[in-house]
Amino acid sequence: MRFKKITALFLVIMLAVLSLSACGAGAEPEPVQSAAPAAVSENSAQEASSQAEVLPEETAEPEPEAPAVETEETPSVEIEEAPAVETEETPEVVSAEDESSEEPGTASPEPDDPDEIPEVPTEAEPEEETVEKTLHFYVNNTELAVNWERNASVDALAELAAAAPVTIQMSMYGGFEQVGPIGTRLPSNDVQTSTSAGDIVLYSGSQIVVFYGSNSWAYTRLGKVAGKTASEMADLLSNGDVTVTISYE
Repeated sequence: MRFKKITALFLVIMLAVLSLSACGAGAEPEPVQSAAPAAVSENSAQEASSQAEVLPEETAEPEPEAPAVETEETPSVEIEEAPAVETEETPEVVSAEDESSEEPGTASPEPDDPDEIPEVPTEAEPEEETVEKTLHFYVNNTELAVNWERNASVDALAELAAAAPVTIQMSMYGGFEQVGPIGTRLPSNDVQTSTSAGDIVLYSGSQIVVFYGSNSWAYTRLGKVAGKTASEMADLLSNGDVTVTISYE
């Protein structure tokens, strides 16, 4: 709009200038003052001609500007979350071979979870009863309970009896003991010992001595008969030679 007003004002001025120029050319010039108007008109004509040359470019009306469109603020829209859709489990597809193998009217069993491996009950192996072996002492086939010592001599005697029972032919000696050879030597640790009825000792590393009386000598103790009195030991050993058997079982 402003540009149009300026253009219209410019046209009015140009028309006024052209009309003045026409009036000046028709009137007779005065003797003195004719020079200035001529010059003015001449200059005005030049300006008009120059402006006329420029006019087509300046008077070209520009394309009207598009009116500014007031943009309305778009109201924010709250988007509600869509409700969770429950997905149905896809039914298992049974192949034709599986269907043919199943009997009609029976439902196919559900497969076991591969992560869960069924535990197969294992039969407990019967525990072997460990029977503690010990030395057994017999006099004429009568077993006597003996409290054995814990030393190298008893260990060697047990090893010897484990291979085969040791049978010793005993002889009465001194009226207080029965003595007999083992047939081999055992490790010994003889010390001066006072014996009593029921004592079993190793003499000289190769003989077994069983007392029904008392004596004092250098022996290695092997054990003592339990549960027998001195008179009972005398009744068992003082009536002649006896046979002693030692086994490990």
